[in-house]
Amino acid sequence: MSRWKFTPASVPPAPVSSAGPLKAIVLFGLILLGLGLGLGWLLGHRNHASGDLPEDTGPLLLAIENKGELHTITYRWKDVFHEESESQPGDWAAIPFATALVHWATNNRALVTAEGSVDAGLDLSSLSAKDITRVRQADGTTRLLVHLPPITVYPPNVHVWVEHQDSGPFWHDNNIAPKAQEQAGRRIVEAAEQDGIRAKARANAIKDLQQMEQKLGYNNVEFTF
Repeated sequence: MSRWKFTPASVPPAPVSSAGPLKAIVLFGLILLGLGLGLGWLLGHRNHASGDLPEDTGPLLLAIENKGELHTITYRWKDVFHEESESQPGDWAAIPFATALVHWATNNRALVTAEGSVDAGLDLSSLSAKDITRVRQADGTTRLLVHLPPITVYPPNVHVWVEHQDSGPFWHDNNIAPKAQEQAGRRIVEAAEQDGIRAKARANAIKDLQQMEQKLGYNNVEFTF
């Protein structure tokens, strides 16, 4: 079996290795992971040396996950909407007008302001040698086609504020804020999808990865979805 390696642009073409682009791509994730691990060790060592934690500990590092996620686009949104909730009649549903009466008596309506963001990107850790195709060019050089994994839209990060709430005569919904936060998250993701967040994330991923490869001296790599 032959082994190949990448050829920088300034060096005459030579056999290339399909492992080269993977190493270059993963290098980016390993640098970020190394910085996170170092910070986590420092935080853990400081807390251990100090004995019992004080009452105000600040953020505590609980875990680090080894991921190869490359977030290539972030949408930031602000939204103002009404969130409503009401109880259901249950066993009274068969009684005429019971449903309408219960809804009126328990209806809660809140004016909500929401701010949040949603990211899209791809998981580079799923790349393997089978995702790389070697293509012989007319000039005798070899070009590598790297097939990237599909774009993922990650869960949104949302904060909500209940500006005003009107409660029904017989029920005050104390959980309307969490319900509004869930609703705001759905609205943000739907708006981002409608605006083409996946297509923009794909375009940014190709541009970012190509720039990274070129900085490392590789001009014979092409990324596709």
